Amino acid sequence: MDFFYIPWISVLKPEEESTEETEYTIGSVPELVSTKPKYKLTFFASKGFAEISRLILVYVDEPFIDNRISYSEWKAKEGDCPIRRMPMLEFEGHTIYQSMTIAKFLAKQFGLYGKTVFEETEIDEIIETLTILVTYLRPCIFAFYKSIQPEDVKEYFPENTVKYSTTVVQRYLPFLENYASRKTLHGFLLPSGITVADFAVAICYELIENLFPQIIVPYTNLKGLKDRVNELPELQQYLKSRPKSIF
Repeated sequence: MDFFYIPWISVLKPEEESTEETEYTIGSVPELVSTKPKYKLTFFASKGFAEISRLILVYVDEPFIDNRISYSEWKAKEGDCPIRRMPMLEFEGHTIYQSMTIAKFLAKQFGLYGKTVFEETEIDEIIETLTILVTYLRPCIFAFYKSIQPEDVKEYFPENTVKYSTTVVQRYLPFLENYASRKTLHGFLLPSGITVADFAVAICYELIENLFPQIIVPYTNLKGLKDRVNELPELQQYLKSRPKSIF
């Protein structure tokens, strides 16, 4: 499952869950074009790492179906999914799974994966670091929602793991801050300009900011990077209109 797969963090309360899939067509589709968008991204009504792929598609103005489904809808369909996890991207008869795999695929499709083999390697390094970091954040997310989480969550993430998780997260933040402190022409992580790594760091920063606002304060370069991503003109309409969720 996506590292942010926590079904009860959706903006929808259980009694408000829809009984059908909700599709949002994002992007400018010319009136004369009768076909549906080529991309369909399915995930819950939350951000998660699926939000990286949403931001990429919005940024490049590629129309796509933003298919947000409820937890109950997913449980009804889960058995039909080969790996029993989301998000999933449907494109030209293919279905792609795993949040970072989807994000990398789209980044390569739209020229957001660096310009040299060394930049590609740095992107992989940053994304792998974020993946490890968020893995250790999962217990903290569960603790954050302790008042509304199912009781059986304790079986998987005992409360005493939260302190350990924060210690591990703090180990990785200086590494990411060092990347963000480098001076580049466009103000993003790599010399060639914005890449999937910038979107990924921005999403991860927001997660940590919501969980540990005091821990993240010293990392001013990471905040600056997050702000630059969120201030991109191409994203403004989407950021204002997307369904609200904490994570």
